[in-house]
Amino acid sequence: MESAEFEWESLIAKKLSGKLSTEEDLLFERKIKDDPLAFRQFKEMETVWKSANSLQINRGRSREERWHNLQAKVSVASPPKSSSHAIVFRYAAALIGIVLLACVWFLLKPTSIVEITTVQGEIRKILLPDNSSVTLNAETTISYDPSSWENERKIELKGEAFFNVTKATSPFRVNVGNAIVKVLGTSFNVRARDHGTNVSCVHGRVNVSDKQSANNSVVLTKGLGVSVRGDKLSDVYVIQKEEAISWVRGDLYFNDLPLNEVFNELERHFGKEIRIQKNLDGKTFTGKFRAPRFSTSLQTVCLSAGLTFTVTADSTVIVR
Repeated sequence: MESAEFEWESLIAKKLSGKLSTEEDLLFERKIKDDPLAFRQFKEMETVWKSANSLQINRGRSREERWHNLQAKVSVASPPKSSSHAIVFRYAAALIGIVLLACVWFLLKPTSIVEITTVQGEIRKILLPDNSSVTLNAETTISYDPSSWENERKIELKGEAFFNVTKATSPFRVNVGNAIVKVLGTSFNVRARDHGTNVSCVHGRVNVSDKQSANNSVVLTKGLGVSVRGDKLSDVYVIQKEEAISWVRGDLYFNDLPLNEVFNELERHFGKEIRIQKNLDGKTFTGKFRAPRFSTSLQTVCLSAGLTFTVTADSTVIVR
């Protein structure tokens, strides 16, 4: 008898979750048509199933917190034997047990991290879960956890990206190698390349701190920037919007940038390999290129520094 009841309960659970085969579906329909008690049991369990949708998953919490919270909420007391609703509680308890089992995999499985990477010569714009947007420069990687996005909008960044953040109650945070950038709603550029990080605020307000101490921080407003080298914040400086985000339009803008970093940027932007065979210490370059072509940009940079270059059979550029 108990085995038959268990099989019927399992059949109801499969029906509610849309897992019945064609043969099982025919059996189910025959059962509720011929057996009024079975029909009532199904309707009672269907009511509890729909109510289970109101259980909050709390995705922004840790897996352990989510599990304990769900356990606390799904607690069905045993009614007195004389209660006319005893059968409802019995099936409610059975169904919620099924709901719990269905949720265990989702709640306790490892978090699914989204990771997006651009290659040399690629600029890519993506939309985040809250409709904020981020444009990735070449050779850039971002990663984030969509399951916790409602409570904590946090992105890990390697490379350079321009963010346009939608205002929300939860803060928006960008973590790079040596700095943390926090905002509520604004647009800003973060460049985490080579040996440091540069942050430029285009609109709104941005809080920048080094990872060693949250107290070591500055607040940037529109048109201001700051650099982080190691655990040291520079003085705040004025930035030009064109300089900060020219790359988003596909342009190149260099302002007193060390030559080795200029060549690194040319590599990323055009997807070309450049080998430097000369000491470039102390040499910098200032210039801008609109809709740049590789040959023209390379020639201009080399001429300004008194350098020459050759191109090998495999298209590698050798700078001397």
